[in-house]
Amino acid sequence: MNKEMIEIEAESRKNGRHWCRVMRKKGMVPAVVYGPKFKNLEICLDERYVKKYSSDDFINRSLNIKVDGKPIVAGGVFLKSVSVDPVTRRPLHVDFYAPSSSNRIVVKVMLNFVGKAKGVAEGGLLQPRARFVEIQCFPQDIPEMVDVDVTELGVGATFRTRDLSLDKKLRVMTPPDEPLAAVIA
Repeated sequence: MNKEMIEIEAESRKNGRHWCRVMRKKGMVPAVVYGPKFKNLEICLDERYVKKYSSDDFINRSLNIKVDGKPIVAGGVFLKSVSVDPVTRRPLHVDFYAPSSSNRIVVKVMLNFVGKAKGVAEGGLLQPRARFVEIQCFPQDIPEMVDVDVTELGVGATFRTRDLSLDKKLRVMTPPDEPLAAVIA
């Protein structure tokens, strides 16, 4: 279901404010990798990687982080959060999550609206109300995106979370009454 893993080179680092400042001056971003069956690992990586892979295009993508040429986690890690300086917009710190393949995780998955709504042909306007939906699944079952078929929506109709038809491996965590798309007059 997921695309190929992205490989990123990183270096191990010392813990502490001083070392983090030194790394940032060199164009590196301090990071931590943690998980339920993983001992916390302090690393730093090039700021260019952080800027490139922190966009919505890479949400829920498995990252293979290598330190000294060796992968740190066999199944890869996920970008959990990026702390950004409010003035310069440069990344300050990154958290990576190393999931256990035996535990379910909750992730945000992008919505993909497919089809042409009946209400659009009648003069209405399709208005997406959400970009993501939260799903609970095993790490290996994370879909790239969730398709929302809007072909049956007439003017004034709303597509809600409960209307999604997903694989049985996936459990929707977004409230069932949450509107995902609507056709307005």
